[in-house]
Amino acid sequence: MLDNYDEERFISGVYNYCDRWCERCSMTQRCFLYYKDSRREAEHRAKGEDPHDWDIVLQDLHESFQETLEMLRKHAEEEGIDLDAIDTESVISELVDPSDHPLHIKAHKYMMETHKFLEKLHDVINEEIDNINAGNVLAENIEEIKDCFEVIDWYHMQIAVKIHRALCGKMEAEEEGDDESDEFSMYDANGSAKVAYIGLVRTMDALTKVHEWQKSLHNDIMPLLTYVYGLINGIEREFPGHK
Repeated sequence: MLDNYDEERFISGVYNYCDRWCERCSMTQRCFLYYKDSRREAEHRAKGEDPHDWDIVLQDLHESFQETLEMLRKHAEEEGIDLDAIDTESVISELVDPSDHPLHIKAHKYMMETHKFLEKLHDVINEEIDNINAGNVLAENIEEIKDCFEVIDWYHMQIAVKIHRALCGKMEAEEEGDDESDEFSMYDANGSAKVAYIGLVRTMDALTKVHEWQKSLHNDIMPLLTYVYGLINGIEREFPGHK
């Protein structure tokens, strides 16, 4: 619950600008979201429940939504805002849409092409493991390549999502015309762009290692690396403040 929040222990909002890969994160002890998720899992296991069971996950999502809604209503009351009086259709119609932005289009194409590549890489890795088990080849670099697969897989959808959010933030900042709102929107945009950038750099390293490992995948990997280079350059151009 939010009443357990410790300002000295946790970094406010650090989870808004992360890649959600908690197992590889060095900031988990300062992250309130990680604390909540870890405690949630422990509570379910103590009850003999599987925290990853779909019904349990849906239940947790519902409870989390209710908590957030209650916080929103409480804040609205404090600010004198009547949420029921808000024209939601009008708000939705005014939302920015970066779908036609070249960087957004390129990120979506990269996601789709990488998804297809991962299926092929999965088969190649399994074939190599079968050969190793049969004693036909030496077990060289296979664990590293499996790790590369995990990296590419983890980031390929997240990169597109974070670029979408970053572009939305930038477009909102350009439209709002309010210095304080503009600053917050660009802060959020740069934070999202940074997460995408980190994912791209790690993906580039993973793709390069797979390229060096398996010649049969060269023609599949080179177009993906071209996408990655293009996305990195695009982020540098659109979000120079992301670093």
